Amino acid sequence: MAQSVVLKHKETGLLQIAYIGWSWTTFGFGFFVPLFRGGFKWAFLMVVLHFIAGMITSGFGTILTWIIFPLFYNKWHSKSLLERGFAPFDEDSAEILTRRGLPVDYVKPDADEA
Repeated sequence: MAQSVVLKHKETGLLQIAYIGWSWTTFGFGFFVPLFRGGFKWAFLMVVLHFIAGMITSGFGTILTWIIFPLFYNKWHSKSLLERGFAPFDEDSAEILTRRGLPVDYVKPDADEA
């Protein structure tokens, strides 16, 4: 099951909810998930790998890739958000990201800022 984390853009202050863990939406809707989230390279990669795996294994490989991508997609999406200038909004989000192996630069806000 995926855990949600709240990310805040360092410059604009935009809040974004991201998930870490199994992606049921990717399992159900495949490459449409990264396509709608703006991850065009991931959508393209999914389509190409589904096609190649299906061609090599007469269709069985498509099932394999359909199971593998949901395992990793949420983490890839969260990592791309961190690379685009988002940072954990709170300590819980920073802890979840750190436990899942994502580099974070969370700075605890002062009492005056909160």
